[in-house]
Amino acid sequence: MRALVGICGALLLTATVCAAEPPAPGSHGPLPAELVPGAFWTRALTGVTWQNRDSHAALVFHDKLWVLGGWGTGPLNDVWSSGDAVSWQLVTAEAPWPARKSMAAVVFKDRLWILGGATGGAEQANDVWSSPDGVTWTQVTAAAPWSRRHNHAAVVFQDKLWILGGWGGKDLDDVWSSPDGATWTQVTAAAPWSGRNGHSAVVWNGRLWVLGGWGKGAKGDGNLNDVWSSADGVHWQQAAGRTPWAPRNHQSAVVFSDKLWVLGGWGLTGQGTQEGNLNDVWMATPGKDGAVWRPVTGQAQWLPRNGHASVVFRGKMWVIGGWSHFIGGTSVNDLWSSGGPIP
Repeated sequence: MRALVGICGALLLTATVCAAEPPAPGSHGPLPAELVPGAFWTRALTGVTWQNRDSHAALVFHDKLWVLGGWGTGPLNDVWSSGDAVSWQLVTAEAPWPARKSMAAVVFKDRLWILGGATGGAEQANDVWSSPDGVTWTQVTAAAPWSRRHNHAAVVFQDKLWILGGWGGKDLDDVWSSPDGATWTQVTAAAPWSGRNGHSAVVWNGRLWVLGGWGKGAKGDGNLNDVWSSADGVHWQQAAGRTPWAPRNHQSAVVFSDKLWVLGGWGLTGQGTQEGNLNDVWMATPGKDGAVWRPVTGQAQWLPRNGHASVVFRGKMWVIGGWSHFIGGTSVNDLWSSGGPIP
């Protein structure tokens, strides 16, 4: 019942916010819940055989969905792919890169890339690996000039690889870029956003965006919900106004249908009195001072979680794996999708 109330409440608010906007071509009245992106989610009836995990990477590459590494019963370095999110193939059981979690991963120049991460215990890496097929991997560099780290973020922007923040013995606020994964330039040693880890980074509307995470806020170390953007990685602008979603870390963020989305993570729950896993969904449209946010649902159908991965694949958003305390404090290997016309 709570899930239904959360969804309906989000739909009512969505309808209210959109009242002044012209209807989509061919639309007649409010959309049914199952057609509202982010408000209605469908679990993939998959024969997935990769083990439960969190802090892994998920990518879309060569029209397939890929899952790489993460943490199961320990750090992982397996690679899986699927053409439909239902049938999965083990590409390699043990990639040559050391098993790890909380790494950054991107698709760049028609290759899969893995950057840094936690390789077990307190050990962290600053190596860079790439592959044309998920089977054959090349160590591009054993030690990039950026410090060893995990819980960082990586994006592809202006035809370069970018690394932003993370944890390397302290919360980091540096920004690095590279045209090839081997040669790196420190774009800034200290961005104006506070050092953080477990944040999200995306490219949206021709700018780099950094969202939330764990770091130093106005009341000391804790979850964050500030949003920053930059056209060059050097000069950053904080989005004006209060971000309405709860401060959080280890959320996911994607760009879908030209909107910016934030999904789940770890932060203050709906009661606002204690921290826990979240399964809310928020969407932003561009505004003159940054991003204009509105809630889509307070309770998606997937279990509240953090350390999950999200991608856009075949016209839908996907939530993949993660860690949830709702099933005894363990990781999961489920896949959920949501898509359709944007109201």
